[in-house]
Amino acid sequence: MNSISTGKGDEGYTNLFSGNAQVSKNSPICQVLGELDELNSFLGMCRAKSKDCEERLGLYLEDNRMSSVIFDIQNDIFITQAEFAGADKKMSAEKTKRMESLINETENLVPKKNSFIISGEDELSSYFDIARAVCRRAERSAVVYLKEEKMDETSQTLRYLNRLSDFLYCISRLIVFKLGEQENNPEY
Repeated sequence: MNSISTGKGDEGYTNLFSGNAQVSKNSPICQVLGELDELNSFLGMCRAKSKDCEERLGLYLEDNRMSSVIFDIQNDIFITQAEFAGADKKMSAEKTKRMESLINETENLVPKKNSFIISGEDELSSYFDIARAVCRRAERSAVVYLKEEKMDETSQTLRYLNRLSDFLYCISRLIVFKLGEQENNPEY
């Protein structure tokens, strides 16, 4: 049986899908991949916590349970990671369109809001807020990497990540709304 621990990364380098060259673990590509991994982990927590209350709160989108929608998004993040790591995988325009549809559906379920919101009204909504912030960070790192590599910065992947962070914001708001909690605006 092979061990998860090989020691190959002990010198601070790793291989990507192409496997042709080692890259430093502090390189922009490793930064992007690590932040996408972190995002996927937070989404896993959101999915697990959603299962506890999706029936009670009616957390359904596209006639699917919230946990199922999040599971699909987690799979999409793996496609994104594979694409950045050099695999023959690409984020599709259809997935971005689905994300836009999810945003529209969610926005129609909550009151309109034109200001920032202080998170923390509920544990689950806060997890979605954290996932949103991690998604934004991953998106920024992706832009840095794409600029450094002189690659297309208008890729479908960037569009998807941008929409995903919007969707996670909407979900956080939906949970607070379904719980009947009051959203709080910052006092400037």
